[in-house]
Order: sequence, then structure tokens, then C-alpha cells
Amino acid sequence: MAKKASFAQLQKKWYKKLKDEGFDDIEHSSGELRGRRSGVDSDYSIRDPIKRAAIEEYYYLAYHFLNDNNFETEIDRIIWTYHTEGISIRNISKLLKEAKVAKMAKTQVGQTIKRLEAQMRRKYVAG
Repeated sequence: MAKKASFAQLQKKWYKKLKDEGFDDIEHSSGELRGRRSGVDSDYSIRDPIKRAAIEEYYYLAYHFLNDNNFETEIDRIIWTYHTEGISIRNISKLLKEAKVAKMAKTQVGQTIKRLEAQMRRKYVAG
């Protein structure tokens, strides 16, 4: 019983520390993902097992493309890495700017992802 109490105290301490530093957990304590803050029901698309399987397959291929492809530029590789991690186009643009890697508008990042996605599809889907 003492172990459970000490774990609970330690957990409470670290959760407070994370919260104080601005950490916002994407999961509820039950382990389920929180919905998007924009008010959109983000779980709607993943409730459909066919859509969920398609999304999982896409990111599976994207990850393999990341490790299997010879990217034309380092910036392409960085953008694709962020994309395979599920980072939004807006946030990729922001990350590139903050890291002083490149100053790319969201449209440029989106175009890069579309171009790389087409290469990935030709490589893995079309044969």
C-alpha cells in the first residue's frame, strides 16, 4: 500500500511540474486522446475502421519512404520527417522558421509534402 501512495505522490508532483512548464497532455488519464480544441470532432474520422486503416497505412508508407528515399535536399527530408510525425503544415512552417532552418510559407511546405507524397505513391503504390 505504501508503494501505491508514494507512486501517487510522485505522479502528482511530476504532473504539476509539467503543467507549470506549459505541458498539455494529448491524452486523458484513461489513455484516450483528447479532441481538437477547435471544436471539430477529431475522433470522427478514426471511428470508421476503413478510414482508420487508410490513415495507418499512409503513415506506415510515409515512414518507410522517409528511411528508404534519397531526398533531393535536406529541407525536403526535414519536412517529410515532421510530416511522418503527424505535425501540421502550419506547425512545420513555424518549426522551420524558429529553428532558422528555412523561412517557408505554409503553402510552400504543403507543396513540398504533395510533391514528396506523389514520389512516395509512385514508389510504393503504383508498383
